[in-house]
Amino acid sequence: MKNSTLILLLLLLFGGCQKCKKDPAPDPCLGYKPMSADFRMFEILSFNAYDTIQDKRFLYKEVEVDTVFEGSLVSFEANQTLDSYEWRVGSDNRTWNTKKFSLSFFGYLNNNITFPVSIDITLKGKRTKTEKDSICSKQPKYEETITKRLVILPHSFDTNDYRYYTNPAFLGEYEGFSSDKPTEKYIMKIATDPSMQDIVYFDNFNNGCRASNRSGYYNPSFYDISYAAGTFRGISEGFGLWTNCDLYLSIFFLNKAKDSISIIYTKNESAIQPSDPKKHLKTYTFKGKKLK
Repeated sequence: MKNSTLILLLLLLFGGCQKCKKDPAPDPCLGYKPMSADFRMFEILSFNAYDTIQDKRFLYKEVEVDTVFEGSLVSFEANQTLDSYEWRVGSDNRTWNTKKFSLSFFGYLNNNITFPVSIDITLKGKRTKTEKDSICSKQPKYEETITKRLVILPHSFDTNDYRYYTNPAFLGEYEGFSSDKPTEKYIMKIATDPSMQDIVYFDNFNNGCRASNRSGYYNPSFYDISYAAGTFRGISEGFGLWTNCDLYLSIFFLNKAKDSISIIYTKNESAIQPSDPKKHLKTYTFKGKKLK
């Protein structure tokens, strides 16, 4: 009887202690990020079906870069939402004061500039003090300036810098499938034309098409941190490099490990659809793994 009473008392005490425990206080620094003016640079790859600003029938992709061809459209975007931004681009006297803006880099070839051209991109960012700054950081920042370098390379195959066009990173064979037929795997090959190395063709694209990039361009393997990417049309302009093509516009890009590829594309039937110019073209995606 005494043992039973002792056990009952212990259970009551244990239960009471459990009830006395308080939930841990929430971490005041959960989700806190110190102020940063870090930013990224993206090349904007796009095709517009009818070349009008209002027409939404286009393909669009931003690819993170540190190097682009002359004439490329580049977007700059701060990683954090700040209270003020002051962007400066090289020796340009202008400043930009938004979280994100875009510029085209034209005119270098016409000015007989020696390539590559390096341009310093600088962001000076400011943020007001928050309550968490004094709690979560020993030395909180409210202002920071970060500079990164954008490299411009020639886009003309007629210059002495043609070496930049050789051995693009995305050449090779890829096994994958298209989004409209996910169970139908096939092998697609990307190669350069032996007679004209500035032309890249896509053999067995969409499981039967052979298309060249004569109307587009590609970005080779010189990128340090970026994807290798580019655009192409399914029309070879009379070079006879395509057959059985149900292809109109395409944007392709490698992943950062350069071992797989994604191609966003529209079919020829999509070129006249939809009839409403405010709607986007119907797109498909090929995803493939590079064969070793």
